[in-house]
Amino acid sequence: MLRTRFCQTATGITATTLSLRKFAHLLPGANPSLWVISPFLATVAVLVVLGGISVDMLSSARAFVGGESMWAKGQKEATYFLNRYAQTHAQADYRRFRENIAVPLGDRKARLELNKDDPDLSLARQYFIEGRLHPDDVAGMIRLYRRFGTVSFMAKAIGIWTAADIHIVELTDAAEQLHRQVEAGDVAAESLRPLVERVNALNSQLTPFEDAFSSTLGEASRKAELILLTTMLLLSATLVALAIALSRRMSRRSDSAEEALRASEERLNLAVNGSNDGLWDWNMLTDVTYYSPRVSELLGYGPDGLEPRHGALAEIMHPADVDGARSAMRAHAREHASYKVEFRLRGSDGEYRWFLSRGQSVRDARDHLVRMAGSITDITDRKHAEAAITRHAMQQGLLAAFGQMALRNPDIDELMTRAVSIVNQGLDVEFCRLLASGSNDHTLILKGSSGWDAAWIERLTYDAVEETEDHFIIGTREEIIVDDFDREERFKPSNMLRAHSVRSGAEMLIYGANGSYGVLGIYSREVARFTQESIHFLHGLTNTLASAMDRKVADERLTFMARFDPLTSLPNRTMTLDRMGQTITQAGRDNAPVGVLFVDLDRFKMVNDTLGHSAGDEVLLQVAQRLQTCVRPGDTVGRLGGDEFAIALANLAKAEDAGSVARKIDEALSKPFEAEGQQIYVSASIGISIFPIDGADPDTLLKNADTAMYRAKESGRNTYQFYLAKMNLRATERLKIETQLRGALARGEFLLHYQPKISLVHGGISGFEALLRWQHPQRGLVAPAEFIPILEDTALIIPVGDWVLATVCKQLRQWEDMGLPLHPVAVNLSARQFNQKNLDVNIKDIIDAHGVDPGLLEFELTESMLMSDSELAVRILKSMKTHGLRLSVDDFGTGYSSLAYLKRFPLDSLKIDRAFIRDVTTDADDATIAAAIINLAHSLKMNVVAEGVETESQLNFLRQHGCDEMQGYYFARPMPVADCTRAIEECWRLAEPTLTKRAITRSVALA
Repeated sequence: MLRTRFCQTATGITATTLSLRKFAHLLPGANPSLWVISPFLATVAVLVVLGGISVDMLSSARAFVGGESMWAKGQKEATYFLNRYAQTHAQADYRRFRENIAVPLGDRKARLELNKDDPDLSLARQYFIEGRLHPDDVAGMIRLYRRFGTVSFMAKAIGIWTAADIHIVELTDAAEQLHRQVEAGDVAAESLRPLVERVNALNSQLTPFEDAFSSTLGEASRKAELILLTTMLLLSATLVALAIALSRRMSRRSDSAEEALRASEERLNLAVNGSNDGLWDWNMLTDVTYYSPRVSELLGYGPDGLEPRHGALAEIMHPADVDGARSAMRAHAREHASYKVEFRLRGSDGEYRWFLSRGQSVRDARDHLVRMAGSITDITDRKHAEAAITRHAMQQGLLAAFGQMALRNPDIDELMTRAVSIVNQGLDVEFCRLLASGSNDHTLILKGSSGWDAAWIERLTYDAVEETEDHFIIGTREEIIVDDFDREERFKPSNMLRAHSVRSGAEMLIYGANGSYGVLGIYSREVARFTQESIHFLHGLTNTLASAMDRKVADERLTFMARFDPLTSLPNRTMTLDRMGQTITQAGRDNAPVGVLFVDLDRFKMVNDTLGHSAGDEVLLQVAQRLQTCVRPGDTVGRLGGDEFAIALANLAKAEDAGSVARKIDEALSKPFEAEGQQIYVSASIGISIFPIDGADPDTLLKNADTAMYRAKESGRNTYQFYLAKMNLRATERLKIETQLRGALARGEFLLHYQPKISLVHGGISGFEALLRWQHPQRGLVAPAEFIPILEDTALIIPVGDWVLATVCKQLRQWEDMGLPLHPVAVNLSARQFNQKNLDVNIKDIIDAHGVDPGLLEFELTESMLMSDSELAVRILKSMKTHGLRLSVDDFGTGYSSLAYLKRFPLDSLKIDRAFIRDVTTDADDATIAAAIINLAHSLKMNVVAEGVETESQLNFLRQHGCDEMQGYYFARPMPVADCTRAIEECWRLAEPTLTKRAITRSVALA
């Protein structure tokens, strides 16, 4: 299509020439030579028109190239800030994305407008300006699009443009999704990763389009240049032929006029073949050189700025380019090679600019050069662009090599030193330094540098507050570019920068998943030395450094976690056993005893269940710290897991010294702990084994210390026990019982006994207490003290407790179906049951399932259960009361005995502990306490139950002081359900002594 248009132009030239010739013959008195001159004038006119078309076409093509460059830059910058927005979630980054994506979107809107049948050119112009196209280039770009849109290369370029716009729209959609997700607060890395990967995929897909677009425009430019040069050469040849004909026709005129005309024709011929930016004409015989005004204009000199001699350019040429220019001239003269050379010339401002010079020579009959003329074109912008591309490719290569080095997991210091070297290669800076974060927030350590004086390099440690630019970037977490430190208002330059007369700089924070690792900075004595391109390069380096440091920290963390406890930083079980083995080996050489302590916190689960695991972790950390203060530097303190710790005491003078350490630990742990703003008291049970008496290896010593620790717990907790061989038998028996208990419920081995409560008002049965019994298949009835603590320790108490409640409900329903009067039945709640979630809902479901009146059930709780978390206890008890359940405090007087909680908790009755009832008639203090409890309960409108009543004198005391109910062997022991049923049927009562004796006789017989 383009070739067709030029052919049409050539046809027009021929037609014009013929017309002029005919017109010349018709003119009266016309000059005979006019038929020669007219084609010459027509050819010149066509050349002028063609030159204008060429300038317009090349200008439009240049606009297309510039538009493509801004399109690609906008797309790449948008992708970069969108990726950054996914990491920082900062609105500034998303705003920068919108600003950059507006460039390709503006071009897209302009293209869509121009594709209309009746496009609005002013609107298309506005859209191109939105795409950052220079306003002066818009008109040419619209003309090229409309006039040559169907030409092959333009159609191909527009097709690429259209296809790329589809991905731009997809990129915009992905950005909006990412923005909505971030605005919604869903910023987890795993959640954002699909969108980020989609954005990067679109970026990768757009790059080939940009390359193809540039390639298409380059191909089009070359084709257009070839066609234009061919046409101009043909026209020039025509012009030369016409000039020769004219010269012969005018040969009869004066020789001087003919020679001037020939010189003018040759100059014009050479000027047409050269560039129209600036012209030069060198007479080699006289060395007189003509420079067009445009040459002086390009260099910034006045009209007479260049002397009319050939050496004038050599004097302002960059010294590095002189030899190249001379070599090109010699090659042209000697080998008839084309003269085309690039060099730098110094302008009037002292700065060098790049120029392209082309020329052709004229030879005489002996093939000697006599004249040479050509053009000179300013190519500074193109050279800068080429240099930028080369520099960018070089920088990308350096970053890729640095990334490969980082993947090999080198030493971090080596990687930092290499980073400084890469900065020097990639940016060619005067000064560079890498400061790594020290052990605290105020210290920076010099890890790599270049350009600084030796005195500053030898000073390895810097104050982050003193290094004010670094203090600023660490505080803001943003990279900075300072064009001039003398005019910087955000902070003052540090002494190091002032000492080296630094004027400009750029700094980047090395920031990873674990926070800030340091600062990478580049500096120069030149003002405004660094650009955003410098920041992009530093970004690549710091991202790689941060990733390598993140990986290093993760590796160190994994190594630490494999050997140490992450909460307390104490050695874990593996590390503790390893160190214990080393201690034992050394002790074997020295023939010295080693003490192994197994420390287990008492009832620590209650801390987690009541205050939460965060409070529990705080307590464990403080326990670890206190344990370390109780041992010597050579001893080992480790955490085995949960609330269990192990201590290896090396080189003891005697085995008994381990007991001294245990007492020291008990004393240290007796002081309150602070967690979640509360004071918490924690004790420990400690088991001790001694090498070599109790074992010769760490596992055996630790196992035996564990066994001794359980003996300490059985002895009342908050104490220590040395290991004895017979403890293994006890531990084995406990394990055996625990194993048998795990299947007892399924095998139906549990049963309930009921102990009556007697009213001291009317003497009749007022209720029962359900007591759990275990009917062992071989041992018979097992004492509750043997198995109930194991049920609580193993959490089996929860399903067994549900079974107890369900069995009581069934029994109440059975008594009701038998028509017997119903009395409330008390059920004991353990701490584990009380702390389980939805306790009230679980109880209500069981009661509802059996259709029992909730008022017939009473739940007995201990004071310690209520006081471990009084606020939680109030909520649970109030919830239980809403379901109509009765509540009582068991063993009152042995725990906190707090009047405050009696007032706050919705309790129905108190049970006086048997310890006060036993000596109530012989110990005045016990009598006073019992009487006080009765009065206190009545004042709070609570019922009082005395348990453990075994004598008539105890009964009389309770009657005298107004106690409401009693429970004990004086009336009846705990009985099987059949005996309880008979007691209800026979209406057992506590009345006259004879009745009492009969009741006692019955109860003894039943027991």
